[in-house]
Amino acid sequence: MLAKTARTGFNINKASAKVAVEAGSRPVEQLTQALESTSELSGFAKILGYAKLVPDITIHHEDIRRAVGLAPHEVPVERMKFSLTTLRKDTGPLKAKKRGQGLRFVATDLDWSEGDGPEVRGPALSLLLAMGGRPAGLDECEGDGVAVLRAR
Repeated sequence: MLAKTARTGFNINKASAKVAVEAGSRPVEQLTQALESTSELSGFAKILGYAKLVPDITIHHEDIRRAVGLAPHEVPVERMKFSLTTLRKDTGPLKAKKRGQGLRFVATDLDWSEGDGPEVRGPALSLLLAMGGRPAGLDECEGDGVAVLRAR
């Protein structure tokens, strides 16, 4: 991925789009098998650190599962809590910290909540997607904060 990013002038969005097009050309069966895999992280995980990759990979994993018609991924509770907490603080390309500023997020399927302000309630995975800017996540949430988050 680092080499692909370098070939796009270090534009992570262009590199990600190129990787997505390449992955999208693979048969659905291959993508499904890859998503069911539990292989360990390497490469970028060693460079950027595991913490920021966990929510990012969880979001991308779910993006692909939904695109190919698979049921939502069942993320282990501790990983989901870690992802939610980590993403709430993230100032990177997903802009989750800025997007969620002044809002309270409450998971309805596990013991996790964070923030102050109008509430965004829903399943933890939906909250993670919503914080990451995915409209599908917002569609599965409720509360006075949903309209605020959608506008951002």
